[in-house]
This record gives sequence, structure tokens and C-alpha cells, in this order.
Amino acid sequence: MQPGESNTEIGIFVVYNKDKPKVEQQLPDGVMQHYYPAATTPDRWLFFPWDCTTDIETHSELARKSFA
Repeated sequence: MQPGESNTEIGIFVVYNKDKPKVEQQLPDGVMQHYYPAATTPDRWLFFPWDCTTDIETHSELARKSFA
């Protein structure tokens, strides 16, 4: 098979789709037709426990303050 001979389609699945302008203009239309966001959220920093490398309580407090 040579490049361009495949009927392969590419899709993008995102868990948290932030409600802000995207760079999707740079992606081919064929890809954007297969863009699947699971949930749309405000454009805020998302804090995940697994991102914490030191003190989970401080990490959680910063998360609470960002949504205040």
C-alpha cells in the first residue's frame, strides 16, 4: 500500500473540551468531522489529583480557589 491509498480516518476524542477558541482551523476538515468531546467545561485550569507531585491538600486548596 502506498501513501494516500488507505481509507483510514482519524478521529479525536477529548475528555474535557474547554470552552475557548481552538486551533482546529489547522486540522483537516476530515479530522474535525470526527472530533468527539465528552464534556465541555469553562476555560479554567483543571486540577487532577494525579497531577499533584507534593502536597495533595495544598493542591486541592488551589483547585478550590480557582473556582471561587
